[in-house]
Amino acid sequence: MRVIRAVHLPAIFLAVSALPSMSAAQAPVTDNQPRARKEYRFVASSNSNKLEKELNEIAKEGFRLEFLSDTFMNAQVGVLLSRTPTQSQGNATPDQPRFEYKALGANKISTIRKELDDAAAQGWELRGLTANSALMPFTVSETIAVMEREPGQIKQKFEYRFLTAKREGTLQKELDASVSEGFHPVAMSVNRDNNAASVMFALPVFRYDLILRRSIENPAAEKGTREYRLISTMKASTMEKEMNQLASKGYRCYLTVVGEVALMARGTNDKPVQRYEYQLLVARSGTLDKKVVEAGRKGYAFQGASGLIAIMEMDRSAQTKPERDYKLLGATRVGTTRKELDDALAEGYEPIRLASIGEFIIVLDRVQAKP
Repeated sequence: MRVIRAVHLPAIFLAVSALPSMSAAQAPVTDNQPRARKEYRFVASSNSNKLEKELNEIAKEGFRLEFLSDTFMNAQVGVLLSRTPTQSQGNATPDQPRFEYKALGANKISTIRKELDDAAAQGWELRGLTANSALMPFTVSETIAVMEREPGQIKQKFEYRFLTAKREGTLQKELDASVSEGFHPVAMSVNRDNNAASVMFALPVFRYDLILRRSIENPAAEKGTREYRLISTMKASTMEKEMNQLASKGYRCYLTVVGEVALMARGTNDKPVQRYEYQLLVARSGTLDKKVVEAGRKGYAFQGASGLIAIMEMDRSAQTKPERDYKLLGATRVGTTRKELDDALAEGYEPIRLASIGEFIIVLDRVQAKP
């Protein structure tokens, strides 16, 4: 197995979302089958208006947003777009792009909620949620939601609900109430509040944002199908224990975000038996490369990251546990990130996660050749 290059981060690690984000590509690969090779384009911006402009320019060439970075301690938001070979051979033209984008950015929750509702009413769908981190004292981070739609599509498909809280219990209560109405979570992010108290006592104050959605045509489609449990802790050992306790009852990791938060989910009709097992790897020396490689050799899949820890998942019901080959890229400049990404793609790797934490971090994996 190839040993991945070490990524040195100043006391923080990468975050994995999106989700998962709205695209399934944000989730780790779950099988050992070769994937269709894609062409990728990386862009970054600290301004939501500029980000929207760049997204739409690249979309004219047939690219579609695949990863929106989790962002922490970094003013720039990174984006990875992709297109398949068939798309690059003329299926999309500058005059008729396959998708168009709208980047919503606001410092106030009331503003982002209104913009989200207005965009949804015009046929836009949420593709990712992140925050443009504010590092200066007495400043508030900008919440950024990226919306997508096909040109000409103006019919509303979903309605969204934006939940926000600084306490786990409060967010869990609001989440349960929304799920009972047929909403289900689709994106999560963390925002830093540099208010007077956090500056005075040197203690950062974090706000956790969660967006849920439900179908306009069938609001009850998701009602009663799944239940969710939120985990928030500053100790990796505690988080690992709580994740495995929930896993023993049939839950699986659903969303992760910077700030050491994980959202677990299970189907309401699922049997309360454990299928998945979790191992949390801690970045004690500023790098997780060796630990991630070792876990991949044992059959663990990179499921996400939360703060200073990487979340690895193993499917205990699988007949075989394929080895996974991971690679981590880290760079502070867009040009360097693009070059390292191209080199990794040429080696057969595919990106599975993107983060902006002091520097741009891309997590990639590739299918191991069978004996």
